[in-house]
Amino acid sequence: MKKMLIAVGLVAAWIGAPFAASAQDAPPPPHHAKPPPPPPPPHHHRPRHRKPPPPPPPGPNS
Repeated sequence: MKKMLIAVGLVAAWIGAPFAASAQDAPPPPHHAKPPPPPPPPHHHRPRHRKPPPPPPPGPNS
């Protein structure tokens, strides 16, 4: 059982290593690229809930 876990860990590390290395070797973004826009400011007002429609008037056949 323990050997199985070790084998799984080794395979996972062997598969994941190239991806981690390629991510570190990625070139930095060019300096002329625009920075990401700032997130929109949070809204401080609570959204107003619409009033429920008034109940229909009692009809003649009620």
